[in-house]
Amino acid sequence: MSIVKSLKNIINSDDEKKVDMWLKDYNANSEVLNEILTEDADLSFLKDYQEFNTPSAWDKIESQIQDETVATKPKGREIAMIFKVAAAGLVLLLSVFAIKPFLSSTSMAAGMETFAYDSRNELNLPDGSSIIVDKGSSVEYNKLNFTDERHLAFEGRAYFDIAKSSEGNNFLIENEDFTVEILGTEFEINTLTDTPAVIVTEGKVRVSTADESVIITANESVSIVDGTIVKETVNSNNVKSWITGELAFENQTMDKVIEDLEHHYNVDIETNEVDLSCTWRATFENDALDVVLNELKETRGASYDTNGNIITISNISCQ
Repeated sequence: MSIVKSLKNIINSDDEKKVDMWLKDYNANSEVLNEILTEDADLSFLKDYQEFNTPSAWDKIESQIQDETVATKPKGREIAMIFKVAAAGLVLLLSVFAIKPFLSSTSMAAGMETFAYDSRNELNLPDGSSIIVDKGSSVEYNKLNFTDERHLAFEGRAYFDIAKSSEGNNFLIENEDFTVEILGTEFEINTLTDTPAVIVTEGKVRVSTADESVIITANESVSIVDGTIVKETVNSNNVKSWITGELAFENQTMDKVIEDLEHHYNVDIETNEVDLSCTWRATFENDALDVVLNELKETRGASYDTNGNIITISNISCQ
């Protein structure tokens, strides 16, 4: 039942249609409604809102109208005015709670949406682009003009599949370490490690800091080391392994194995007495890091120690 239908005894049918159409056209009016609600009103109480009891709210309003009518005995014209004010107030009140989901993920600036993730998820953007976002990441953008601006702020780790703009508008991603500029491509950003990095799997992107700018293409990466951009070639088939869950090492040298394990599990790995020229063949699917390390122990005689997010691997032998 629509909000307007609950007021059918107060407003006429023409008004009902107009207001109902306005509410249904929510996407077009969300900016206006958000400005009305946030310009002068204190909506801090919404954070504790659990459930809105519409019949109870209406009973209270109707009871107050009846009490005021008995006390003052207003004339017919005054009674009509009271009902109109009550109806308008109830429509606005119910509208506040109808847009609660919008406000819960939106900052007080009109149209700004902020998403924080405690698990892996996929976010589809208004321009047709999509992001696979890892846990511990956040995305912020303005929904109202995103298709025109194609601009967002990002922290964490995510894989981006950017749609090409029919108008040729660049796509911009910003964080405190660098800015990434794209026309249409697939790539990964990771700012969760000590050395923030961008890895391109398809297309071309420009990575810029306050002091320099570098263009990278497929199978290339950049990392920010002490504020400087370092460009490298990516020789790995496991770039998307943290998304697919599949790790494959085909006679991979141990230095590359360690790089892939760091990337896949988002950890730092230190080595001690390890022959990095040793090769290793193994495959894993959705396995925990301990499973991989135990396999290294069984097949290469490795030992390892875990201290939070830092793993120390020792004594890997080629025999």
